Amino acid sequence: DPAGLNLETWTPDNGPRVLIRMGSNLDDGTRAIEWQYRIDNAAWHPFTQLRELELRDSVLRNQGLHKVWVRSRAVGAPMSLDPEPKLIELRVDAMAPEIRVVQDGAEHVRVEAVDLVSGDEVMVRLRLGSGETADAVTWDAWTEWQPALEMAAVAVGSSTFLQVAARDEGENVGTLTESLIRGNAASSASGCQCAVEPGVPTPGRGTLGLLLGAVLASVFAGRRARLSRPMTMAFLRTMGGRLCILVGLGAASLSCSSETTVVATGCRARGDCKVVMPGLIGAYSSVAVAADGQVWTAGYLEGNWDLDYGFSYGDLVVGAANDAGAVAWAVVDGTAADEVVDPEVYDPEGFRNGKTESGDDVGLWTSVSLDGEGRPNVAYYDATHRQLKYAHADGERWTVTTVQSGEAGSGYGTYAKLKFIGGKPVIAYHFVETAGAVIKSGVRLATGQDASGATWSFEDVAVDSETPCNAQLCSATQLCLKAGKCAAKKEGCMSCDSGSECVADGMGGPVCAAVRSKSELITYPNEVGLYVSMGVGADGVPRIAYYDRPRGNVLVATKVANAWTNVVVDGADGMGKDDGDKGIGLSLAVGDKDDLHLAYIDGLSEALVFRTLQGGTLPLAVELIDDGLGGKDGHHLVGDDANVFVTPGGEVRVTYQDSTIGALVLAIGTGEAGKLEWKRQTLQQEGFAGYFSQQLLVKGAYRIANWWRVGNPLPVGNVRFVAP
Repeated sequence: DPAGLNLETWTPDNGPRVLIRMGSNLDDGTRAIEWQYRIDNAAWHPFTQLRELELRDSVLRNQGLHKVWVRSRAVGAPMSLDPEPKLIELRVDAMAPEIRVVQDGAEHVRVEAVDLVSGDEVMVRLRLGSGETADAVTWDAWTEWQPALEMAAVAVGSSTFLQVAARDEGENVGTLTESLIRGNAASSASGCQCAVEPGVPTPGRGTLGLLLGAVLASVFAGRRARLSRPMTMAFLRTMGGRLCILVGLGAASLSCSSETTVVATGCRARGDCKVVMPGLIGAYSSVAVAADGQVWTAGYLEGNWDLDYGFSYGDLVVGAANDAGAVAWAVVDGTAADEVVDPEVYDPEGFRNGKTESGDDVGLWTSVSLDGEGRPNVAYYDATHRQLKYAHADGERWTVTTVQSGEAGSGYGTYAKLKFIGGKPVIAYHFVETAGAVIKSGVRLATGQDASGATWSFEDVAVDSETPCNAQLCSATQLCLKAGKCAAKKEGCMSCDSGSECVADGMGGPVCAAVRSKSELITYPNEVGLYVSMGVGADGVPRIAYYDRPRGNVLVATKVANAWTNVVVDGADGMGKDDGDKGIGLSLAVGDKDDLHLAYIDGLSEALVFRTLQGGTLPLAVELIDDGLGGKDGHHLVGDDANVFVTPGGEVRVTYQDSTIGALVLAIGTGEAGKLEWKRQTLQQEGFAGYFSQQLLVKGAYRIANWWRVGNPLPVGNVRFVAP
C-alpha cells in the first residue's frame, strides 16, 4: 500500500509486507529445520521453524533497495548453520524521478533526472512541440528511451514546448512539461512530474518531516553527485507517493489534472539555494524505542561553527533513526519566529526552514518518551527563559507548551526526565526558586492531564530551603553574600574593601560584606536535585535518584502513603555525617523485584562506583567499576554521562565516558549482587565520543546511543548507535 510510505497516511497496518517461502538442502525429512533472517545491516531475528515468513518490519517503509538475508540450520545443531546466507533484494519505490531542464546556450537545453531510489540510473525520453497554449500543442514523436546521463543537449529550434518523461528502475514514470522561449523556460511554463501508478496518494505540505536529515545526507552525498548543481529539495518532504514540482526559471500557472502542485520559486526553482548545515547536532540526546522497533531521538542543535557559516542555533531537534542508525533530524522549537527568510538565497522548505538566526536557546537536557499511540514527546530545558518545556507530536504537527516558569532568578527543567505512567506524561526535574533572601532547590514532579501537555499538576519530591546563593539567583536589587544568602543592596557604607559591597544588615542598616561576583564560573550549581534520574517500580510509582551538591550525597526518593521519602544512599556515614562527594553523573535503573541500581562518580577518588538497593531499600556494598587507573598514560577521568541498564536476563550494564580520551566505555557486572565482577571494554569510534550514552534494545538487539564530535576538517557532531 503506497499510503504506508507517506508520513501523512502512515498507519500501523499499511506498511509493506513481504512473504518469503523457505527451504533448505538440510531438509531430508529426518530432522527439524529452522530459519532466521535479517534486513539490511540490522541484527538477525530469532530462529523459527515456520516455512513461510511475513516480513512487516518498519524499515521497509523507507524507500530504497533493501537486502534480506536468510539462513537455516538443523534444530539442536548450531554447527550446521549455513555459512552463506541467501540474499533476497527488495525494491520499495513509489516515487517517480525528479526532472530538471537547464538552459545550455541560446538554442539548447539540457535534461537532468534523478531518483530517490535509483539515483542517476534513470531512463529518459522527450519530445518537442509547438502551440500557443499547453492544451493546444502539436507534439513531435517521442525519442527512444536512453540513460539520462547519456542524453546530449537538446536543440529546441522554434519549438515552444518541451515534454520530458523519466523512468526509474521501479518503472515509476515522471513527466515534466516546459514552455520554451528560444530555449528558455518561460514565465508561464507548466509541468508536473507525477505520472506514477494510480492510487498513490499525493502528499500535502503538513508532514512532520522527521526524515529530512538522513535523506539530505544520502541524497546530496551520493545520488546527486553527478548533477551539474544541486536540485530542489521539495520532494524530501515525503517518504513516498507523488510530488508535483515545477523546475525552471519561473512559473505562473500549473495544471496536472486534479493533483496537488507545489510551485518552486526563487533559489528553489533555480536549484542553487544555500543549504543551512547543522554542524553540531544531537547533544543532550535521549532515545526511546517504539513497539515496532522504531527508535526516536531528541537532542540539541547547538550551531555550525564552520568559518563559512558561523551560525548559532540553540534548537530542540527530534528525529527517527533508521536501521543503519542515521537520525533524520527536524527542528521542533527554537527558531526565531520573526526571522524573514530570503527565498532567493535560502530554501524556506529546507532545514530550519532556511533560517540562520538564533531564537530562544532551547533543547538542553532532552528526555523523549512515547505515549500510548507510540508518538514521541519530549521534555526539555529552555535556557533563555530558565523554564521547563514539553513538545507533543499528535501525528500531524508538534505542539510546544511551557510546563513551569517563574520569577527572575528561578529556574525549572534542568536534568529533566520524562516517562509515561498510566497514560500520563510525568516529568522529574531540578528546580531552584528565589523568595527574598531564601533560595530553595530540589526535585519536582510534573504530571500532565494527558499526552497533549496542556494542563499540569505539581508535587515536590525534595526541597532544600537553605540552598546557598550565587550571583545569578539573587534579584537585580540584591547581592549574593559569600555567606550564602541574598542581601539587599544598600548605600551609606563609608568604604568597602575589594570583593565587598555595601548591603543591608539584619536590622536594615548598611554594612560591608564579602559578595560573590556575577562573573563567577559555576560548573556545578551548589544546589540539591542535580543529575535527576527516574525509573518506575512494579507498582507504577516513580523512583527518583538525585545528587545533593551542598552535602555531597546520593539520594533516592520513593513515594509511600502519598508522601515522598528521601534516603541517603551514599555520601554520609552511619551517623548521618557527610563524609565525601558522591553523585556526579548519577544514573538509576529499576531491576527485578524493584532492586534499584545506581552508578555515580566518587568525587574524591574520581572513580565510577555502583550500588544496589535490594528491594529498593536494603543497600548492598559499594562496588568499584572504574578508577581510571587502568591505562599506561596516567589517571583518566571516567564516569561522566553514566547510564545503567538491566537486560531482560537481569544482567547489569553501565556505559559512561572516559573524558580524558573521549571514548565510550561499557562495563558489564556479573556474579552475586553486591559483589559483582566488572569487565570493561572501550568501544572505539571516530571523533571525541561517549557523551550522553543510553542503552537500548531494538527488536531484541542491544545498542548504545552516544554523541560524538570532531573539530577537523569541520566542527561537526551527531548521535551514533554502536554495538559491542
